[in-house]
Amino acid sequence: MGKHTVEIGDDKGNSFKITVDISYSGVSTQGSWRSLDKGSIRYNSGVSKKNMTPGTLTGADLYLYGLGGLDAGWGLKLNEWDDIGGVNDQGTGTLQQAWVLGASAGKISWALAD
Repeated sequence: MGKHTVEIGDDKGNSFKITVDISYSGVSTQGSWRSLDKGSIRYNSGVSKKNMTPGTLTGADLYLYGLGGLDAGWGLKLNEWDDIGGVNDQGTGTLQQAWVLGASAGKISWALAD
């Protein structure tokens, strides 16, 4: 497993940090995540799962799931999380409305903070 601290920011200047623990190898792998800054999103931890980035052969997007697990649907997506070269330093993504507390729904940006 690879553990990373990620800072996530929305279009309104709000930001929060999470840790993600997921294997680099494999496109459809699962792991876990945990919020370091409480109050920005609805859940404090859950399942992380990588799925192939559309239009790529080796890239993977990272989806974060809350208490309901995979069946409940994802709430936070980090686009182009990793590829054949490893975990990327930064990217964009989406925060679903159902997960919003202190952050804003819609487009987000993310960057590794470790």
